Amino acid sequence: MMRTHRLGTFALLLLTCVTLCGTRAIAQIAPLDAGTTSGNEYINTELGFRYQFPGGWFVNDTATQEKEVAAGHQVELHGDTSTKASSKGANSCTKNLLFVTQHPPGMGLMGFDSSVFLLAVDPKCIKGAAFPTSVKDHEGVRRTAKQIQSHLRKDTVTGSGPLRVRAFDNGGRVMIELSQPLNISLHERGNTTTQSINSSILLMEADPYWVMWWFTSDTDYNLERLRETKIFFDAK
Repeated sequence: MMRTHRLGTFALLLLTCVTLCGTRAIAQIAPLDAGTTSGNEYINTELGFRYQFPGGWFVNDTATQEKEVAAGHQVELHGDTSTKASSKGANSCTKNLLFVTQHPPGMGLMGFDSSVFLLAVDPKCIKGAAFPTSVKDHEGVRRTAKQIQSHLRKDTVTGSGPLRVRAFDNGGRVMIELSQPLNISLHERGNTTTQSINSSILLMEADPYWVMWWFTSDTDYNLERLRETKIFFDAK
């Protein structure tokens, strides 16, 4: 049975965040509360929101993630020879908040496991970052989307279709969504494979940080299911 690519994708996203935020490590995000989960709800009172992920999906704890990486399932970025150093710098710019998968950790699957990866980003680490205050600020929306997209590692993650960007209002907050089908290169146990997935990034401001959801799925149905999950702003 082929092993699931789920945790390999988690490592890919984690290292992508290093690429995104490791260049200007001038912020200190470590003290930020990582939040809690109850049932299928993630709660972060410091950031002021609740998030309901799909019922029946599984929260992957840090110990499980580290165990999988140590076992050799971590995705390697082409040309990255300083992961340890980069990760150290990125720790001051990002904080992992939640990683949820459709199937339980360690379960063997014949394919890709849909997932939600949630993290906080300190925008001070991104040159020129200024989150738009209105969905009508089309230039600001395009600028922010370009800033996020431009830092994705193209040698490991490549778009396989058009990028769609939209901004919408949710409870008085501006949300920016970037949706695009992707091809990802997975390197496990000496073998390289290419996996086609559906991807959607959702970004919002939770002053002084940005919060980013990365939805990845094996089917259009699962992606729509993730995109329809609920975010509430009554946690404070």
